[in-house]
Amino acid sequence: MWLSFAVILAVIPLCVTLQDVDLDRNINDIIDTEHGVEKWHKPIKPLKFTIIREPVDRFVSVYQHFCLRLDQCGDVGIHRFAQDLYDSLHGNTNYIRERQIHGHTVPQSNYCNMRDRVQDMMLIRYTDNKPLFKRRLMSVLKKARVPKESMKKALRHIALATTAHAADDGDTKDLHRALRNAPETLKIIRAIYRKDYEIFRFH
Repeated sequence: MWLSFAVILAVIPLCVTLQDVDLDRNINDIIDTEHGVEKWHKPIKPLKFTIIREPVDRFVSVYQHFCLRLDQCGDVGIHRFAQDLYDSLHGNTNYIRERQIHGHTVPQSNYCNMRDRVQDMMLIRYTDNKPLFKRRLMSVLKKARVPKESMKKALRHIALATTAHAADDGDTKDLHRALRNAPETLKIIRAIYRKDYEIFRFH
């Protein structure tokens, strides 16, 4: 059971209804109740949430992972990447589809018809502050009445996943510094994610 929650929480952005989380089967059918694992008692009403991330922070993370770590962008700096991404999302090139990063770069508000549903959705703001992010996730899982042990395992998985990239913190700061000193690039990023800034009220 915990793996189901861990996978859900690891995918950003994603809309989740924690009344029917495994989609195909009653989740209690796959819990080992013979060995004393607590059953999940579904909330009375569906609990809908999505994890959202500040657009510039998300952009830096995508560039860092796909361009620097996986070397999928060729010899492209972060400023050129912003322009290529803008052109691709506006249909002028196939840049992001060729590199299979479309789902990671489109505005988060494109998912789940968010403009019409944001009022009914719990928004969990992603942060690199792991204790704070953990508390935010925990508050949602508690409201969904997720069993404590399953909750702990899911949150532990998230902690391990974020720790895996901790060594890149210096690079992340350098990239953010480069963007702060490049107002034209920031303007492009804000244009790409205009809807996210508007719908999720990022500043």
